[in-house]
Amino acid sequence: WPARHLIDMDSYQYKLGGRRGTSMMLSQGCPYNCSFCCGRTIAYYRRARVRNVDDVVKEMSFLAERYGVGSVMAFDDEVNILTEPLMEFCQKIAPLGMKFRGFVKANLFTDQQAEAMAKAGFVDVCTGVESGDDRILGIINKQTTRLVNKRFVELARKHGIRSKAFCSLGHPGEDVESANNLKSWIIEAAPDDFDVTVITVYPGT
Repeated sequence: WPARHLIDMDSYQYKLGGRRGTSMMLSQGCPYNCSFCCGRTIAYYRRARVRNVDDVVKEMSFLAERYGVGSVMAFDDEVNILTEPLMEFCQKIAPLGMKFRGFVKANLFTDQQAEAMAKAGFVDVCTGVESGDDRILGIINKQTTRLVNKRFVELARKHGIRSKAFCSLGHPGEDVESANNLKSWIIEAAPDDFDVTVITVYPGT
């Protein structure tokens, strides 16, 4: 586990659902190949690695007892890359009564996952929508569409989970039409929260 005793936990100002929170990692890695991702060329990063669920539950119980933590921000790339470990996790953490926020891959997000996550205490889910234009989504190899991303919002809403869309402008091939398609997607899908960042390419990359 992280050596949290070496830092000032009281200085970590994060709350979720009104409860004191902190960050955790449940898994690492993503097998997808989005063109803007720095990890797409790193072999070990592309391999999904999941922690032992019982160990995760023990760590969460420790956080609650030692630091009074009642919520967790899961900083996994996507908590739903592997369905079976996610379902086991949701089943075993539900009795803790904690609140959770995590990232999901929209094209893998299912009704079954959303239902289990809601019962487990997930109150926020986020995904990288990036663009509201199917052409741009194809260029950046996102493996989603406008409809897939809208369905992510709808599934979260169906099960009482807040949705956040991470969006970005300035990908290769971006133009006024594709930018307006992002605007129209945000209005149409109406996620509970969103942000729009400008893609900035580092010199030499």
